[in-house]
Amino acid sequence: MRPIHRHGRGFTLIEVVIALTLVAVILTGLVSALVSFGKTSTRVEERALTSDDVRLVYAFLEQSLSAAAPRVRVRPDDLVPVSWLEGSGTELEWLGLMPARHGVGGLYHLRLGVERGRRLVLYYLPYAGDDPPPDWGAAESHLLLDGVTAFDLAYRALDEDEWRTEWSATEVLPARVKVGLAVRGQAWPELIVPVLEAQPRPDLNRAESRGGDNG
Repeated sequence: MRPIHRHGRGFTLIEVVIALTLVAVILTGLVSALVSFGKTSTRVEERALTSDDVRLVYAFLEQSLSAAAPRVRVRPDDLVPVSWLEGSGTELEWLGLMPARHGVGGLYHLRLGVERGRRLVLYYLPYAGDDPPPDWGAAESHLLLDGVTAFDLAYRALDEDEWRTEWSATEVLPARVKVGLAVRGQAWPELIVPVLEAQPRPDLNRAESRGGDNG
């Protein structure tokens, strides 16, 4: 009886092509998954860093704005006493404390605003009395946040419910300052800072007095 010889059967060209195609598909999926994971990890890390920066900025504003100095200056053009705190919907100047942990301390002229569309910058000058206005050209600056896509300020007077987008031409501090902020398209919760030395506005007192006299 003859022994039966089994000859090994090789792969055909079609089978090899199919196998290589499957390997390529699997590798493509793995590479795409790794790239996606890397991008997600980078976004999470960037968000964490931004979150830390925003918390630091909010902490600084809470500390400095809440303790804003109620000192007034006399405008040279009309001799009207006005507060050092003046602001619009996008920029704010005030007289406040610079935390010692930033390398300086004491009373400073401070100006906050967005430059070049996306950079939130703080300018500061040491307070040198009520007469000379601050020379912002000689001020030092500090970049607080980059990639700012929205920055809004609003102010509310004592005993008022409505927010206003401008605070000027008054000799008292606002009772509240509201800060709205978005960084790289991500909106952060609004910050509302109560100002400790706020007083009723004199023009409101005069209006109430006139109203009482008329009655």
